Amino acid sequence: MSFSTCSPPDPQSSTTATPQVLPVPIGPLRNSSTPAREEQPRPSFWRRIKMRKRSADAIGPGNAEEANAKLATLGKQLDLLDANLRAQFESLKGRLEEVWESEEQLSHLADIQEKLDRLARNQSNLSQSVAGLRRTLAWLAVLAVVAVGGAGVALKLVF
Repeated sequence: MSFSTCSPPDPQSSTTATPQVLPVPIGPLRNSSTPAREEQPRPSFWRRIKMRKRSADAIGPGNAEEANAKLATLGKQLDLLDANLRAQFESLKGRLEEVWESEEQLSHLADIQEKLDRLARNQSNLSQSVAGLRRTLAWLAVLAVVAVGGAGVALKLVF
């Protein structure tokens, strides 16, 4: 593949407003006799409209009816798919709401479990305190019996 070359722009002549010409590739798909895209004249607006009409006429009425029937079936299939997607979306939305409700209930259950654990710790502390009080009362009862017995012996000795 060869390229046509042009000289690079002169930095001193940058004040001139000449556009820079880029190299155009020349190869098997493009030869020097084929004009560049910019060089090919564009068809006029009316000519383009005529070409569209001709291409539409070339399709023919039978093909147009078939195309319309295919488009109608595609439209029905799209409507069916849209309805199915909407139903699946609603189902998914309902399931997500159920999951959110379950999560909320689980958070409440976790709070209740935490409170139950705290109550169990308090109950354990209270039962240990009651056991300590029983031991203290037992010692006080023993001490009171010893003190009464000692007072009785002391009174017998004194009198």
